[in-house]
Amino acid sequence: MKSGLRGLIVSILLFVLWGTVIAGPFRYLAYAFKSLVSGAFATIGIKGTASGFLMPVILVIITVIYLLISARKSAEYMAGLGAAISIFYYLFICFKNRSFDGLAFPVALGLAVALIFILMHFEKGNLWLGDAYFYAIPVMLFYELVMVPLYRILNVKGNPLNPFIQVPTKGMISDIGDLLGIPMIVWGVFVFILLLLPILYFSKERKNG
Repeated sequence: MKSGLRGLIVSILLFVLWGTVIAGPFRYLAYAFKSLVSGAFATIGIKGTASGFLMPVILVIITVIYLLISARKSAEYMAGLGAAISIFYYLFICFKNRSFDGLAFPVALGLAVALIFILMHFEKGNLWLGDAYFYAIPVMLFYELVMVPLYRILNVKGNPLNPFIQVPTKGMISDIGDLLGIPMIVWGVFVFILLLLPILYFSKERKNG
């Protein structure tokens, strides 16, 4: 299967299953990167509108770095790296909140599966698993840039499609708002499409499988 099609399938599945335990390990990786960038921004004083524009850009750069690396021989190890970051972030959140939730098993399972694939040299499995971890970043961006303002326009209360489609009450687009009098949904769609272009371009230059 062509790498671009593989990425599309993975992204659709992640979008539909975003709020479920199945997508939990991959979702945690996306939010781990968001948390790291947010912490860096807080340290150097970047906030508000600047944060709303810069954070999606940095997260897309992380995704593009993955796409470039996964085009090389080392692609099989990216699933393991994604799983390791995901579980470390999950443990950090658990210790911070002093509680564990139902995601402990699927997050740990993601790491176990990645390690098994690496040990068995199951390259195709690693390609799919690696994509699931790192394509979670653009899926998260779609939720926070497009779905958040869309739910506001439609006046959707809560998450009626829970646990599948789980839209946060506030996203990165909230920091941009109705800048210059332009509706938030327009900014969100514009920024997302603009940032999607490099992902689409580099997605097709990778290993098939």
